[in-house]
Amino acid sequence: MERITKFRIFENLEKEEAFINKMNQDGWKLEFVQFGCIFKFIKTDEEYFTTICATEKSQTLQMISAAVLSGYESVPHSFDGMSNFLYLTGRKDKASNDFFSDNQNKLAHYKNVKNYYRTQALIPLICGLFFSFILSLPYLPATIKILCNLDKVSSDVMEEILPAMILICAMLLIGISLICYSAYVFRLYAKSKSCYTKLLKNMNLYE
Repeated sequence: MERITKFRIFENLEKEEAFINKMNQDGWKLEFVQFGCIFKFIKTDEEYFTTICATEKSQTLQMISAAVLSGYESVPHSFDGMSNFLYLTGRKDKASNDFFSDNQNKLAHYKNVKNYYRTQALIPLICGLFFSFILSLPYLPATIKILCNLDKVSSDVMEEILPAMILICAMLLIGISLICYSAYVFRLYAKSKSCYTKLLKNMNLYE
């Protein structure tokens, strides 16, 4: 049986799901996910489709059972910090499309997705602030002053301080990049929170 492994890093679940389903359309069935970036597929003659859904940890086994009854298989995944997320794959001609139609399940999904994005945004934000403001910022004025007066700095002194200057600039760049990435993930958090709030309001209206 032919197998293939793909290495991909995704900043949001929607793009990850779209990638998996593109592989499904090309005749590859998802078999295993490791570290959130290593995707293992097996060749198949059937067309599958995959959905990623989140549930409460206490409901994971119950959700898997419901998925199996609806024609899905639960794809194992490990070392990705997503213990309450399920990768569900099923054949297009057998799996039920309305598996995820229950409002309570949707509410749990959006709640866990927004919590996931919040965590994903906080970690790079803290690291970015650490690199930018704690490690590099105190030395930045001196670095700028040296760069503005390069003609007055001797070559011997320049050779000694150049590695430190490069390191400071690199740390600052890393910090800014992490902060920008964190801002992007916070947008995803806000979007999922908006979906959660909207669904909760709609549910309350019909109670």
